[in-house]
Formats: sequence, structure tokens, C-alpha cells
Amino acid sequence: MPSNTPEAQVKKLSRLPANTVCANCGKKKDFGFSSVCIKYRTFVCDFCKSSHAAVSHRCKSLTMSTWTKEEVDSLKEENGGGNNVCRRTWLGNAPAIGERYNGGKRPKEGDQLDIFKAFVIGVYERRKFLVEGGVGGSTPQQVQQMQVQQTQAQQQQPQMNLFGSNGGGNANNNMSITWNANGFTNNNFPSMVVREIKGGDTSSPVQAPAQTTPVPAPPAADLLNFDAPPPPNKLNNHTLAIFTVSRISTMALLGLVVGRAVLAL
Repeated sequence: MPSNTPEAQVKKLSRLPANTVCANCGKKKDFGFSSVCIKYRTFVCDFCKSSHAAVSHRCKSLTMSTWTKEEVDSLKEENGGGNNVCRRTWLGNAPAIGERYNGGKRPKEGDQLDIFKAFVIGVYERRKFLVEGGVGGSTPQQVQQMQVQQTQAQQQQPQMNLFGSNGGGNANNNMSITWNANGFTNNNFPSMVVREIKGGDTSSPVQAPAQTTPVPAPPAADLLNFDAPPPPNKLNNHTLAIFTVSRISTMALLGLVVGRAVLAL
């Protein structure tokens, strides 16, 4: 990997002596940690990374993520980044590694993950140990301003909606569905109005067709009533032939049954 790429530069920063010791718990890793908490610009161990992520503090991997020059520059100590600045500001009044404080304990290597999470919440969410304008570090106002800028940059990224178009208010090829105010009743669903928006034209809503009452079917012909007239429907020659054959078949079957009954006597 070329030494001038952002990925190579961030790895070089991770191997600085100040950044090989986790700012929160004091764990040391000679070749540097593999995660950075972007929100507070610190190089953190795996337990602290998980604790930051649990409260939605954005973290990035040194090996699995791509980096920009601006992100790498923000981690430099002269720009208010790195673990030394964090120790002087966010952890300026924190107890020593492994010691207890009112409401918790500062974690050390080997402690339970819950201790790490509680400490991260106390330090960064509740600002328990923050030193205003720590020596050589960013002031709380500067930190807050950088957080706002990062949030705004994330919000400006395009987002895909359910209809496959990017953000920005483009109404083409979208469809809105509106229900009327009648509400749901027993077996009587409200009519649904579907408004199709094509080319920005929203003037012609399409009303779903009203439900019609089904027409009852005519009564079936009584094949055993030989004096009954043909069905009132208009019958074509083919239908009339089938009707006649059906009557003849019924008469033949009836005669066969009567004949067998007589022979049985």
C-alpha cells in the first residue's frame, strides 16, 4: 500500500505512542488499535469500540473501511484529535484506571463489558469528567460544532425511498394511497383512492369502481318435470339439443328402474 494514501496515514497515526494506549481503559497495543471512534476522534480497543457503538457513536475500522484525507487530518493532535486530547478534555477529571467514582468505575482490561458501557455513557453522554478547554485540546464548543458538522454531512447523503428514487422531492413515478374518512366497518372496507403521479400531474385521481350487487343466477331446470316449459333464457340450437337429450336420458333411466322393479315382483 502506498504510504501517501489516507488508509496508510491513519495506520501511521494509530501507531503513535499516545494512540497505542486506549484513552478510556488504558489497554495498550504496541502496533495500534484497529478501530477509531469518529465522533470523538479516538483510537479505541475492541471493548471500548463496542461500548461506543452501543450508544450510536460512529466507529470505523482501520482495515475494513475507506478513509478520506479530511478524516485522517481530523485525528491529528494539532487538529484536536487523538487520544492525548481526549485525556485532557473528556477525561480531564476522570479517576485513574480501575478506580471507582460516584456512580461507577473506570474500566480496566479484563472488566465486564457493562462497566465499559456505563463509563462511556458517563464520560461522553453525561460529560462527568469534562475539562473546559483542556490544555492543547479542543474546547467543548469546538467539539460540539464538529459533531454538528458531522451530523449535517451524514444527513445530506442521498437516501433511497421505497419507490427507488433518491431524496430531493422528486415526485416522478411515485404513488400515494389515501383512504377516505369512513373507516373500517363490518365486512365493509372503505373505498381506496389511488393517485398516480406521472410527470408531476396530480390533477386526476382515479376512483376505484364501486362494488356492484351480483345478479342472481336463474333457477336450474327441473329435468323430472316433463310438462315444464324450457327455461326462459334465450337458448341457441346447441343448448336446446343438450336439454332435449337430457330429458330423453332421464326418461330412459326412469323406465329402466320401473322395469326392474316389476321384474322383482
